[in-house]
Amino acid sequence: MSNAAAYAELVYHAVRKKQYETALSYLDRAISLNGRLAPAYASRAVARFALGRKDLAREDARRAVVLDPALAGGLDDLLR
Repeated sequence: MSNAAAYAELVYHAVRKKQYETALSYLDRAISLNGRLAPAYASRAVARFALGRKDLAREDARRAVVLDPALAGGLDDLLR
């Protein structure tokens, strides 16, 4: 896939199945294609948090909010 946004559906299905490692690989690829895709950072923060990678989750949450401040409310728990 060459479109970062196209990974969103793959991520959605992986997260629904609690396949967080799979979701992370899709999100890493999406971010490598478009480093300004705030929802990808937010989703990766959630997946990393679910896997117990709290420091990395916090970094991604902060990056998502820098790119799109409107995401701050949904990431409050990860930003602490």
